[in-house]
Amino acid sequence: MNAPVNALRHLLIATDFSAAADRALARAAQLARQRGARLTVLHVIPQGPLDLARRFAMQAPEAAEAEARRGARQELEERLSRLPELPPHQVELRVGRPGAEIAKAAGELGADLIVLGAHGERFLKEVLLGSTVHKALRLAPCPVLVVKQAAAGPYRRVLLPTDFSANARTAAAIARAFAPEADREFLHVYEAPFERQMYFAGARDSTLDFYRHKAESDAREAMGRFVAELGWQDGPAPGTRLRHGYAPAEIERVVQDFSFDLIALATQDNSELTAALLGSVSLHVIEEIQCDLLVVRGMGAPD
Repeated sequence: MNAPVNALRHLLIATDFSAAADRALARAAQLARQRGARLTVLHVIPQGPLDLARRFAMQAPEAAEAEARRGARQELEERLSRLPELPPHQVELRVGRPGAEIAKAAGELGADLIVLGAHGERFLKEVLLGSTVHKALRLAPCPVLVVKQAAAGPYRRVLLPTDFSANARTAAAIARAFAPEADREFLHVYEAPFERQMYFAGARDSTLDFYRHKAESDAREAMGRFVAELGWQDGPAPGTRLRHGYAPAEIERVVQDFSFDLIALATQDNSELTAALLGSVSLHVIEEIQCDLLVVRGMGAPD
């Protein structure tokens, strides 16, 4: 990360010109205005389609790329013109593999946050859930905001699923700096150790209940320690919630029941990120839960 997230000096929004990318662009512009940040609007011209255009249009490579850049710049400027109160911004055009180029641009331009749209015409199905997003998130030098909803103002309610790890602590600190005015609530979903194995092995209900109560007690104690160790003295205390069950389903229920508009999700460091994203919790959140998602991989907490 190039600067403390509480500064949020530079946002990079990557667009593929889909309706979802337009929602992400509107959210990025709102955040930039709110935080007084600079905005870079990036479009990556995929190398493969450009090569096909060169081949079938019988153009020289330089001419084909120049034409693609002109068209992309015109499209970007037209979409930017629709935004009210456009903050200071610059337009960036690149050619290559979108995921790698997005991460590379964030590093080279010193972005503090990457903003992407979900459920676009191509963006989620072929990019976010394909190898592109794995590479972009693995290489990203900063948190990534995945936008699913139209921006209706600053984020109001932030859900922080936690496993009490150092990464979860980092995600909490970054989310707090990212949306300082929002209400925040920690959620921990627990199961008794080997609960499913005991269930399928025919363990008695009384035995399962005993271990579930023990797991709940341990989780409640761990939650208390976790929140206390954050040292959040100023502002309202965060809420806490414990749920028993399957984590992806319980996260979705809590989001729906209590109207959260942002989830801050911690992932592992670079070497483990792909596995984390393909894990059931993260994949379910990305695919199914219809609120925005702030993805924070293992990194130092903001100052």
